[in-house]
Amino acid sequence: MFKGHFPGNPILPGVVMLSIVKQAVKRSLGFDVQLASASNLKYLAFINPIATPSIFLNLELEQLEEDIKVNATLFFEDTIFFKMKGSYIQRK
Repeated sequence: MFKGHFPGNPILPGVVMLSIVKQAVKRSLGFDVQLASASNLKYLAFINPIATPSIFLNLELEQLEEDIKVNATLFFEDTIFFKMKGSYIQRK
């Protein structure tokens, strides 16, 4: 994945950050989900997998009738890489 994405200076693509959040939501709820809306996406710092081989995810979920509200933050120590507010729906 990183060979073609900024050779010599690998950076985790933003779409992968979104995928990390989706997979965590799916695992937390026990069913497949689909992104319905993303009201607030913030890419705050690059994730270089050599300099930062581990990241953490803070995930807050609120399941409403058919909507799953999500607040997510990817971080390591004092560095916040990505923040997201959005909603998912169950994939049928």
